[in-house]
Amino acid sequence: MSTSEVPQETIQAVGEALKAGSKIEAIKIYREATGVSLVQAKEFIEKLGDQLAESDPDQYSAAQTRRGCAGVVLLAVGLGLIAGISASLLELFV
Repeated sequence: MSTSEVPQETIQAVGEALKAGSKIEAIKIYREATGVSLVQAKEFIEKLGDQLAESDPDQYSAAQTRRGCAGVVLLAVGLGLIAGISASLLELFV
């Protein structure tokens, strides 16, 4: 589905969500308006986000660079938990 087939209000709402750095919200808005699958919506939103970042880097490139921040935080927390559990187990056997 191209942007010409999507209501302008939806595109604006998606753009605002992307500007705020909320790709998940943008995908949700797009899916509700179009009824496309999650995969299709994700692909569309990522392409749209890239286009918006190219056309207006001051507004959108910062939001685009936030991709994966949650994953990094979760990884760090997970590694910290593993280290803590390992240390506790080590104390039991020493």
